Amino acid sequence: MVAIVFFDGDCAFCHASVRWIIAWDPHRVFRFAPLQSRWASHFLTPVDAYIALDSLVLWQAGTTYTHSDAVLRIAKSLDGVVRWAYGLHVVPRVLRDPVYRFIARRRKRWLRDSACAMPTDAMRQRIWTDAYFEAEIGAVMAMVAQENKDRP
Repeated sequence: MVAIVFFDGDCAFCHASVRWIIAWDPHRVFRFAPLQSRWASHFLTPVDAYIALDSLVLWQAGTTYTHSDAVLRIAKSLDGVVRWAYGLHVVPRVLRDPVYRFIARRRKRWLRDSACAMPTDAMRQRIWTDAYFEAEIGAVMAMVAQENKDRP
C-alpha cells in the first residue's frame, strides 16, 4: 500500500519525527516527502495543502489524514508498543486535536537551535524529494492504480 507522510521540510522537530517513524517502521510501510515538494502538490488538494501548514499529513489509499488522525493512523501501522497509541482514537477529535495543535504551534521553538541530522542511506530511500519526482511519479501512480483496482 502506498502511504506517504508529508512533513514540514523546514522544521527540525518534523525531521526528528520522520526519523522516529522510520525507526519504528521495519516493514517500510511509509514513504516521506516535504510539504514543500512537488510530491505534496501532486497528492494533496489545495485545501489539504492549506490545512497541512500546521500539521503532519498522511496520504493513504487516496484519503488524507491530518492532525491527531494522521498521528494515530501512523501509530497503528508501526511496530512495538507504539502501536498501542492507536487506542487513543476513541478519544473524540475535538479533545485530541487541541493537544496536537498545542505541540504544532511550539514545534519550531522547541528545536529552533537544533540542526537536522544527515539522513542515512536507508532514510534517503524513503524520503522522496523533488529530484526523484520525474523519475518515480509514473511508478508510484501505477502502484496506486493497482491498489485501487484490487480494492473490492
